[in-house]
Amino acid sequence: MGTLKVKQQNVIMKPQDEARMGNDVSLHTMLILALACMVQKDPFLIQLGAAGSGKSWLVKKLAQVIGAVWIKRTNFTEQPYSVYGGQIYPNQADPGGPLLKGAPNKVDVPLYDEHGSDRGIYNIEEIGNGSAHSYNQFQDLFHPDGEVVKYKRNKAGKVVLDDDMMPIRVGTEWEGPMLGGFKCADNMLVVGTGNRPYDGANSKIVPLPFQNRALWTTSKPDLEVLLADLKNDPSLSLESMLESLPFRIKDVLAVKAVIEDPAGHKCATSKVTQWLEFEKRSAKHDPLKGVESYRGQQAATGRTYERAARAAMLPWGDYRSDAFEAMLIGYLGREQGEKCAQWIGTTRHLIEDVKKFKAGDRTALPDSPDKQYRFCIGALDLLCQEQEISDQGLEVALHNKQLTGWFTHDLLGALHKGVAEYLYDQCQYKGVDLAQCASASSLK
Repeated sequence: MGTLKVKQQNVIMKPQDEARMGNDVSLHTMLILALACMVQKDPFLIQLGAAGSGKSWLVKKLAQVIGAVWIKRTNFTEQPYSVYGGQIYPNQADPGGPLLKGAPNKVDVPLYDEHGSDRGIYNIEEIGNGSAHSYNQFQDLFHPDGEVVKYKRNKAGKVVLDDDMMPIRVGTEWEGPMLGGFKCADNMLVVGTGNRPYDGANSKIVPLPFQNRALWTTSKPDLEVLLADLKNDPSLSLESMLESLPFRIKDVLAVKAVIEDPAGHKCATSKVTQWLEFEKRSAKHDPLKGVESYRGQQAATGRTYERAARAAMLPWGDYRSDAFEAMLIGYLGREQGEKCAQWIGTTRHLIEDVKKFKAGDRTALPDSPDKQYRFCIGALDLLCQEQEISDQGLEVALHNKQLTGWFTHDLLGALHKGVAEYLYDQCQYKGVDLAQCASASSLK
C-alpha cells in the first residue's frame, strides 16, 4: 500500500477551491458509481452534499438497482462506543476475571445473524459527525483482503476481553466485515451520507483514513430529478434507469469473480494498472504522493489505486464518459484522477493512428518509448475489437499472418524492447500465447 502523507490545516476555502476539491455527480451517475463499488470485496460509497441534494432518494434507488432486500440505517452523530462496539460489563460468574462484551445494538448494526449473506445497504447517516472511536471501529468493515479471526467467548456466547479491553483472539474462523468483534452481513454496500462543514451544517471533515476506503463523491441539488419526482415522471422508474446504465449487478458480479479467481491475473489488464505502468516507466510525477493539505478531498494511495483498478475492469464502454472520470476522481482524488482519465482517454483515441499503421503507414508509430507504450495499448484494444478476429478466436487469429501480421510481426518487431516486453505480457494476461510467433522469440 502507498504511503499516506497528510498535513492538516485550518483553511477557509473559497468557492473555486470547493469546486476543485469536490466530485459533484448527478444522481444518475451516482447509481453507476454505486454499481461500480460492488466489484470491491468491501464496497463503500460516500456521498457528501448540501441538504436537499437527494441523498435519501439515492439510497432507495440504489436498493432497487443492486437488488438489495434490506436497508439498515444508523446516525453517526457522536454515538457512544457501546452502540457499535457492544456493552462492556463484569462477568458475574467470575467477578475478578476478564470482562465480557455484549453484541452491538441490532438497531444500528447489520449483524450476520440477522441478515446472513442477503444483499443489502448499510446507510451511515451524518457520516461527518462521528466520534473518534466510531471511525476507528468502522475500519474493521473495510479490510480489502478480509480479516480472518476467531474470538474467545464464554458459555453465553459473549466475547471475552483482555486487560486492554480488546477481544481475545484464539484462531481463524470468519472472513468478512466485523464491528466490535462481531460478524456483520457479508454482502452489503455501505453508503455514507452527510454534509460538509461549508454546507451550513454542524459537520466535521471525514477523517482521511476512513474516507480512503470509499468511493468519494459530492453532490448538489438536482432540479431535473426534483421536477421528475414532483411530476411522477416514469423516467425515474427502475426499468428506465437500468436501460441507461453501462452495466448491471450481474455484470459486476461476473467481473468480480474473474478478479478474485486465484488462478487469474487480478487487475493486470485494467486501464488503471496500465496507467501506473506508464507512470513507472516515464517517472514524470509520483502517483502516490498523497495530499499535502487535507480539507476533505480524496487521496491517491496504494489502497485507492487497487480499488480504482478493480472498478476500471467493468464494461464501461466509453472510457471518456463523465461517470468513468467521476469514478477515478472518487478513488484517486481530483489531481490523480483527472491525469489518469486523460491518459486513458488519449490512449483510446490513438486507435485511429493504430489503424493507419495497420494499413501500412509505418510513420504512424511514434519513436519515443513513452508514446510507443501508449500506442501499443491502443493496438491491443483494436486487435480485440476486430470483428474478423473475434469470429475466429483471438489466439487462432494471431497465428494467421494475413489477419494479424501487422501486430505480431510489424508492430512487435518495431517497438523498443521494453515496450515489446510489456505488450507480450499483456497478451499473456489475456490468455493469448505469442510464444510461437517468430518476432516474439526474444521476449519469452
